[in-house]
Amino acid sequence: MKRALLLSVVALSACADATDVSPMMETPDRGPATPMVDAFVIDMAPVSDLLEFEAPCTGNIQCRSNFCIPFADGMNRCTRLCADPADCPAGMICQFLAEGGGDGARICVPEPDELCEPCGADAECGDEADRCLPIGRGDYCAKDCTEAPCPEGYVCSDIQAMDGGDPLKQCLPESGLCAGCIDPDGDMYGEGADCLGIDCDEQNTEVNAGAFEICNGVDDDCDFRTDEEVLLPEGLCLTQGVCVQAAPICVLGGWDCRYPGTYELSEMACDTLDNDCDGLADEGFDFNVDPQNCGRCQNRCDFPNAVGACVERLCEIGDCVPGWIDLNGRAADGCETRCDFVSDEDIPDLGSVDANCDGLDGDASRAVYVDGLSGIDDADPEAGTRNRPFATISAGLAAASIRGHDVYVSHGVYPEAVTLVEGVHLYGGYDASESWRRDVEVETVIRGGVRGLVAQNIITPTEVQRFRIISAANPAQGGSSYGVFATSAPGLILRDNLIEAGAGGPGVPGRRGDQGQRLPPIPDQVVGKKRHVLP
Repeated sequence: MKRALLLSVVALSACADATDVSPMMETPDRGPATPMVDAFVIDMAPVSDLLEFEAPCTGNIQCRSNFCIPFADGMNRCTRLCADPADCPAGMICQFLAEGGGDGARICVPEPDELCEPCGADAECGDEADRCLPIGRGDYCAKDCTEAPCPEGYVCSDIQAMDGGDPLKQCLPESGLCAGCIDPDGDMYGEGADCLGIDCDEQNTEVNAGAFEICNGVDDDCDFRTDEEVLLPEGLCLTQGVCVQAAPICVLGGWDCRYPGTYELSEMACDTLDNDCDGLADEGFDFNVDPQNCGRCQNRCDFPNAVGACVERLCEIGDCVPGWIDLNGRAADGCETRCDFVSDEDIPDLGSVDANCDGLDGDASRAVYVDGLSGIDDADPEAGTRNRPFATISAGLAAASIRGHDVYVSHGVYPEAVTLVEGVHLYGGYDASESWRRDVEVETVIRGGVRGLVAQNIITPTEVQRFRIISAANPAQGGSSYGVFATSAPGLILRDNLIEAGAGGPGVPGRRGDQGQRLPPIPDQVVGKKRHVLP
């Protein structure tokens, strides 16, 4: 769009040859001119004192051209006469200026400032290097700044050329707007034709019609809705394990992750699932020793009346709960036998009472065990335990005398002559096959030679209880068989034993008797009415 230049010439007083101002003529290169303010030529100053082109002035009389006009910098300066545009410097054009009633004159005047004027094409923006550009919400004229600086409030910016060539340098408003926009916070949104849109919070530059809605409880994009269609943040929610379907949700101005009910901050449930969504399942459980998850999840080491233990991923029965014992040694039924604790001291008794509830009648910790069926080599120093008993009573007595223990003997027949050790008690009637249960019906037999059991020099109390002791027959002439052969044994105590001695040998033939005397006959004697033969 062409725009005429409105030029005020500084007027003082009229001179004698002043003429009326005639209508403004149309310049061939700029179109119709804007009507000019009356200008009068006053008496000339001496030629030597006249000011030259661009000199500051206060009136026409001071200028050699007789014209003092406003320049682009806002100051009144002397201009000069011109015949064509080439007579004027850059930034000025040759324009006709009428003089009061006369023919007027052509002078150099500042080029019309079309910067930030609405436009539809580059040709409407003055100089051929000026461009019509989108600025704000409309198209406005920019100004070439290749050689001249931009006016105050404008910045020289690089604009991409339409033909793909070198960028064009154009003056653009620093505010980014040409037309009016009431915008207190300076974000180019507010009230006015050139605002980029509405602004519903002029105290916050992040809130306007061009903003992206974020989850903060604020209508960021001024569409009268809050936190709608917000962009989902990446990496906010856990996405592994049971959280694979979890997605963030904006709630009350903040992000929240809606996890399933199986989600746990730390792994608490052993269920083969990654409940804490860290990529690992059940990492907080030690399957080697955890009795609730032994070897795998939910494999509980539960035994009736007993504490379960997990050893190297396998369940084992641990301690029995008070009042119960594991008599049969089978883990499947736990501690199956009820036991009422009586005393810490438990000496094997005829009633087979487990007084200290250690699983057998007697003190399990102070016993050397003997079992003729499952026993091991007598020379094994580790023998003598419940699980590794000795095979012979004699081996058990030898070990017990060293360890200060007693000897508990399982059922069966022991073909050996047993010699007691002073102070080492010997108890039979146990059944090793049933966790060393003791019962009156269980028979432990010592079948020795002609001496079944030998007790010599037994001073300290030494008890033998619940055995069947059998000695072999002694067929030797005058030979004897002793079920129990005891000498110098005041400390020997035999209790609830069946002792069977074998047959002795035949006696030595007797010697012939002395020759007898013949005596006279003895007469019959009568006492009362009965007849008796006197001796």
